[in-house]
Amino acid sequence: ASSSFAGCFLIKKTIEGDANLRGGFWNSVHIVDVVVSGGNSGSDADGGGNKSNLKTTYKLTTTILISMKPFKKELDQTNISGSLTRQHDKVFSYTADAGQHIANIGKMIEDMEIEMRSNMDSLYIQKTREIVDAIRRPSAVVTEGQKHTMMLNKAIADRGIGMK
Repeated sequence: ASSSFAGCFLIKKTIEGDANLRGGFWNSVHIVDVVVSGGNSGSDADGGGNKSNLKTTYKLTTTILISMKPFKKELDQTNISGSLTRQHDKVFSYTADAGQHIANIGKMIEDMEIEMRSNMDSLYIQKTREIVDAIRRPSAVVTEGQKHTMMLNKAIADRGIGMK
């Protein structure tokens, strides 16, 4: 026999503001598809068939939505947002115990959240910070390129005055 069920779990975290953020949120949506499959040959004592060959496959699809508003005057209009989706399948031996299904699903969700949080921090947030720091220059600081441009403009202006 083959049976299946699905479930959806939402984890929502809202940040009203702290020392580093004006606000933001972390939403994770977990969709779990559970399918029982395998052989059902012969019959056992209760007439329900041989369930020892049955397997339970859990397919977890997780999407994380994140948004942050940094708490810095020079970044007043900045909003960093993004999403990340991952899938993971895991096969367990068959169980008819609903509590065991909940435990298996809960462990998969917990492991996925930890992995994705780590990936978000190490890959996406740090890389975004690196890129923003590389392209953003405070307006009060004059770069070498700006100095060179100002020197060329002055030389052209001086040349134009001398030609009159």
